[in-house]
Order: sequence, then structure tokens, then C-alpha cells
Amino acid sequence: MINNDQNQSDIKTTSEITSATMEYTNAVPNNYFNKANRQGRVERIEYQTYDYTQNNREEITKPAYVYLPYGYNENDKDTRYNVFFFMHGWTGTAEGYFNYDNNAIVNVLDNMIQDNLIAPTIVVSLTFDAENQSQNFGRSTDEIAVYNQEFRNELLPFIDENYNTYGTREHRAFGGFSLGAVTTWYQFQYNLDLIKYFIPMSGDSWIVQTYGGREKPEETANRLKQIADNSNYDFYICQTNGTNDAVFSQPDNQMKAMFKLTDTFNSSNLIYLMREGGYHDMDSVIECTYNGLQRILK
Repeated sequence: MINNDQNQSDIKTTSEITSATMEYTNAVPNNYFNKANRQGRVERIEYQTYDYTQNNREEITKPAYVYLPYGYNENDKDTRYNVFFFMHGWTGTAEGYFNYDNNAIVNVLDNMIQDNLIAPTIVVSLTFDAENQSQNFGRSTDEIAVYNQEFRNELLPFIDENYNTYGTREHRAFGGFSLGAVTTWYQFQYNLDLIKYFIPMSGDSWIVQTYGGREKPEETANRLKQIADNSNYDFYICQTNGTNDAVFSQPDNQMKAMFKLTDTFNSSNLIYLMREGGYHDMDSVIECTYNGLQRILK
């Protein structure tokens, strides 16, 4: 969902995009929306965490949904899997990623794995909301700003303890759409020691201020550079955007600033993927997932 303070002035055309700093996505093959011969499954989990927006940090129970690829066997401890964590946007819920359009993303994942475009991968659909329900924008922005603590302290340990993951940052990716993209940038800011790969979709970093990637792109890029330079961790960022996305300028301004800092951000660790004609919607999320995962989980 789009925040109401966005307007059509944010929408850009292809002619306004600098091709030297980006590539275009490939469309998802039509047959990938059909069921694969080898099908994975999705299961619902619940884990204990805390409402980190509150001073008393009330204990709460939260859901997540876990995609397990074809052939996953919980008793086979010798076979380990990459993990991609996905965060929804404003007004979304944990189940939305897998439920959209007759489980379209599940079929796409099955077919990608079946055709060896990516390695067999566990995909976890998360929620930043304490109640897994639509909230007002202010409440949601409070929640995404502290979600990094829940990820580090409760969610990630739960996944590594209950599934056959590698358990290392080199085999973890975090991505998200809209406010989920902002959440992804927060993970880069706070959890770079836990995650190597990042796929923010249609959203900027708020490390400097709300909408900082759009309003203060140079300051935002420099703060991210400082984090990267001080961390000594390698990383790979795959920022995605749509040419008709209503919040186009949020990630676009930031990307243009980041690509100027070539001593830190360059072709070895940063790519800007653009969806021609892409809007701020789940269809773009699916195409960006399809393209982004191929960059990091081959």
C-alpha cells in the first residue's frame, strides 16, 4: 500500500533513468505461474517475542509463514539451506506474500528451484506488526524502526533452531517491499553481522530521517557508506524499483547518490534493478523477487 502523502509527481519515465547505474528486470516466464512438477510447501509458525516499541517490552506471540522447497526433510541434518526473509509493506500481513494471486510466488519459487535458477531455499514471510493486522502509518513506522531487535533476538534464532539452515550470514538474505524495504535498510544498518544479502523493493533508507533516501540522498548514502566501511563485512545489495512506481524517487535518489561513492558501493556489491512499467504493487514484488533472488542465491 502507498502512503497517502505520496503523489503522482514521484512517478518517473524510463527516459529519466540513468542506464549506467542500473539494469532492467526480466519478466517472469508465464509458465512459472503454473504449478511445478516438484512443489514445495508453506507452513505457519508462531514464536515468542516482545513489543520493542514499548518500554515494558510486553511479551507477545507472532506468526510467520515458512516456504520449504521440494525435498526438504527435517530429519536430514546433512542438507542445509539458504534462507530469504521477506517483509511486507504498510497494511500487509505475514501471510500476504504467499497468498497473493493464488499463491503465485509459491509457484514461481517452485519453478525457479526446479529449473536450477536458484538453490533450494527456505523463504520466511514475516510481519513487523505485533498483532499481524493493518495499523496506522505512524504505528507501523515505529515498529519497523525496532524490528531489527526482534529479528536478532527471537526470529532468527527460532528459524535456525527449527529448520535445516546453514546458520551463517553468507547464506542469509533479507528483502521487503515499501515499508518492508525500509525495514530491509534497517537490517543493513543494525544486522549486517547477521545478513550478507539485501533486496529492498520500492523503498529507501531512513537512517537520516523519514524518507531520507529521497529528501537527503547524499547524507543517507554517506551514512550507509560509514556503516559499510566500519563493519569489515562483505555485502550485496539488490535495490529494485518500478518506472511507474508512485514512490519512485525514494529509492532512485538514494541509488544515484550511492553510486557516486564508488570506493564503497560498486558493481561488486550493489545493483539497481528497474522494472519497466512497474507499479507499487505485488506484481512488481513477484518480478523483483524472481530477478533479485537469481542475483544472490544461484
